[in-house]
Amino acid sequence: MREVLFLLFTPIVAWTLAATLLGVWLRDRSRKENAALALGWFLTGAGFMISQAMPAEMGRITVAITHAFYTTGATAIAWGILHRAKVTPALPSWLLIAGLFYLAMFVSIAVGGSVVADLYLTNMACGLIFFSALQLLLRRGAADLLHRILIAVLVVVVAQFFIRPTIAFMFDDGVTASNYRDTVYYSALHATLSIGSLFFGLTLVTIAVRDMIVQEREATAMDPLSGLLARREFEERVAQKIALARQGDVPLALVVGDIDHFKRVNDIWGHQVGDRAIAAFGELLSQTVREYDVAGRVGGEEFCVLVWNADEAVAASLAERLRLGLSEVEIEGLSSNVRLTASFGAAEMRRSEGYPSLFARADRALYLAKGAGRNRVACAGGLNGDPSPDDTQPVAADSLTAAA
Repeated sequence: MREVLFLLFTPIVAWTLAATLLGVWLRDRSRKENAALALGWFLTGAGFMISQAMPAEMGRITVAITHAFYTTGATAIAWGILHRAKVTPALPSWLLIAGLFYLAMFVSIAVGGSVVADLYLTNMACGLIFFSALQLLLRRGAADLLHRILIAVLVVVVAQFFIRPTIAFMFDDGVTASNYRDTVYYSALHATLSIGSLFFGLTLVTIAVRDMIVQEREATAMDPLSGLLARREFEERVAQKIALARQGDVPLALVVGDIDHFKRVNDIWGHQVGDRAIAAFGELLSQTVREYDVAGRVGGEEFCVLVWNADEAVAASLAERLRLGLSEVEIEGLSSNVRLTASFGAAEMRRSEGYPSLFARADRALYLAKGAGRNRVACAGGLNGDPSPDDTQPVAADSLTAAA
């Protein structure tokens, strides 16, 4: 009974991993790599189960049948690993390897070769498939700790396909089709694959679950309408940036922007057009700010940008580019002669100042810009934190007010 449980351990592990990965894929069917990994582990488990269930007198035919399951399973797993890493899988090459070694196995059977040749061919085929995947993964580089662990596990997986058969046959050179299941090789095969499959599979499952958690967190962190950070995530990242800036004595500035007469847009052209306006402003922000700045939607039509390594003048220059850029954007549903405008406030972070105070000063500058006629940029300026009217920009002629 103990021996039976030992032999069933590998397919049970493989199918458990397959079921777990299938569940992850069903939760998010856009992650095709998880479906491929589930298929790969299912085929691997099926191959081992067939090798147990087939009558002993089937001999080399059993090895030939399981070869198809093992190599196809290895191909599916390798494809899933590379697809997840955004590396183009070498699928045609892998299928060619599996097919050529399968053909070689049938030639060996036809000319009366031994089962040892069959076992070498299966191991070589799987080893070469994973070796190719490892090379492609190494070219991409190890992005994080889990990727480095996966690369290390893949190195061990590749090595065992080439080393295990040689070592096993050194101590057991009398392998035949009839006594195959009683050999040292067969025991070594199950022992190494049981342990290897467990660690290899758990690494893949861990990565898949981590990806799912990260994706769900990012989904809640982003504002779906503008494509920018939602307010809570924005403020968390700003707090992190402020802490880093203080450590490195890096200047920071904040820009607060607000679409002018946004309520009028909704009242005249409808909320769908208003939503398009929010989306257009969000896209403009995404295209204009740098990757190390932080941009978010902090209110209905209010947006905010933390500008890294910038003083108030640089922040005001960014705000002016946004102001001019928005005035050129065509919004579907608006009258053809209407262009949206926006007002902005900019403030440079003071020593020991936190985000609430910095935002309050930039927001007061925004209200100064609105009070001075909208469609302009105002800077906080002044030691007392009051916005300076001298920093306002002139009103563009083609404003929403004039068009309405």
